[in-house]
Amino acid sequence: MEAKLARIGPLQNDVVNRSFSSYEVCKKVHADLKQKIMDYQFAAPEEEIAFFKTIKPKVVSKMILYTKIYMIEIRKPVGSVEVRKDYLLCELDKLKHFFDENIELILYYRSGSVHLDHQYFLRGVPDSDWPMDRFNFDIDPRFSTSHDYKISKIIAFEQLQHYLLLKLDEMNGRYLNFEAEHLNLKLKWTDSKFSLTELLYALYYAGVFENGKCSLTRIAQCFEKVFDISLEERSRIYMDIKGRKTGKTKFLDQLKVILTKKIDEED
Repeated sequence: MEAKLARIGPLQNDVVNRSFSSYEVCKKVHADLKQKIMDYQFAAPEEEIAFFKTIKPKVVSKMILYTKIYMIEIRKPVGSVEVRKDYLLCELDKLKHFFDENIELILYYRSGSVHLDHQYFLRGVPDSDWPMDRFNFDIDPRFSTSHDYKISKIIAFEQLQHYLLLKLDEMNGRYLNFEAEHLNLKLKWTDSKFSLTELLYALYYAGVFENGKCSLTRIAQCFEKVFDISLEERSRIYMDIKGRKTGKTKFLDQLKVILTKKIDEED
């Protein structure tokens, strides 16, 4: 799915067509995945939890994201920059309302908690929410749990928030339209995402870009393009880094040791 989505980008510059094509790719993957699960017997509850907590939301979150982007773009008003800014700010307010309403689940998910997983991510557990909260493709009890769709929405809306903030930055003249593919500047990051996340947050908090005015989202977007990697889970990874009992900056400490050693050898 990710490989097909990556190929769509360079082929279609129009965001409306690109989001629609991307949704179609994810919809096909979702249908295939559903068919496989219909014929599959999970070996243990833990395996079923892992699927509905981690794997399925990766697909459904993309479907939600591209649907939202498509609808936002086709409804975008024609007018002054200020009118279009107000429109995007209104969409951001809707996301904030969603985040505020679901803060307990967001904290549960981001912190890596597991104590409610058997209630949230096993099929057959009753869901008190009104079913219209779901897309029509996601209400089949054979392929859904009480909270997997909610996790998908959290992931999708976090990405949508990043998208809208970038659009606002562009309107404010602060966004550099940086396409690594066009500049032929792309390097494959082969260390762990934990290492890159350490570097990302260190540079952000140090304020080394644009006198500290560059947002974490923009820095992460540049990292993703240049290093050919997804940092969608950076918030959760950062929580894990903060939770380390020792060596919270393991990668940065390692870089210091390596550079110091090389300098000493060269001297």
